[in-house]
Amino acid sequence: MTRRSVLLSAAVALPAQSKKLEVGMHQATVWKCDSDLKQDYEAIAKHGFRQVEVLLRKVDAQKKYSMADVKTMLDDNGLKPLGSQLAPSLGFPDDKLAGRFEAFKRNLDRTAVLGIELTNCACIIRQSGVTIDHFKQAVDNYRKAAELAAEYNVVVVIEFLKFSTFLSTLPSSLWMMRQVNHPNLKVCADAFHIWAGRGKLQDIDDIRSGEVHNFHINDVGAEKPRELLGDADRDMPGTGEIPLVEMVKKLESRGYSRTVMVELFSPKWWARPVDEVCRESRLAADRVMSKI
Repeated sequence: MTRRSVLLSAAVALPAQSKKLEVGMHQATVWKCDSDLKQDYEAIAKHGFRQVEVLLRKVDAQKKYSMADVKTMLDDNGLKPLGSQLAPSLGFPDDKLAGRFEAFKRNLDRTAVLGIELTNCACIIRQSGVTIDHFKQAVDNYRKAAELAAEYNVVVVIEFLKFSTFLSTLPSSLWMMRQVNHPNLKVCADAFHIWAGRGKLQDIDDIRSGEVHNFHINDVGAEKPRELLGDADRDMPGTGEIPLVEMVKKLESRGYSRTVMVELFSPKWWARPVDEVCRESRLAADRVMSKI
């Protein structure tokens, strides 16, 4: 019996496994809306989402609800917590590595009660002078993280970010995952970071079945050079220039059959009512997915 099994022994059964290419919602999309956690989950469920990525930063920023309360709210709304975000830049070998692992362990214990199946570890390193030695040392670090996550039946997913000086592209993330070669380490791909970063659309063709464990969808307009695009420029899927339909089709052709998650970090949308954001997210995502 795993450690997570013990923590979940008294919990109610989780919702059934998602069907192929189901659309889910990342709570970051409603992160700074004028709403609390209960209102978030009610609005997300109301508009037909059944899977959600829990934003721990929003959970931790409030005092009203415990982690057990969050579990109850998710269950009451028929939401499966697909994942959460723990220990950013987890594998990077620097003097902060030990602290990242301590935070990772604590958060695995805390979130095990939610029944999450994956945790995104975003790469947000901005350090100059990154060398091949950093990448080689990180292999052992990610293997350690995968082994620890396996005790909870959780999969660690490397989430590459365009802003990072370490693991900022899909090919680099796939390389790292293959070097580690552990079933509890996979990759998360994000349409924004593929399109606005240093990679290219054809990178998706190198994915092997089962390697990508999560995919975030969003869009950006053509008003700025890609080098200047930031998280705040993200918009609803299908409203900009990212070729989302082609991306998803390519992913599907490489064996991807999991959830696509709407993930924005948009002040424009955070300024709107949470119900409106969830409704528009659902409509936008459905328009894209109807073309797949």
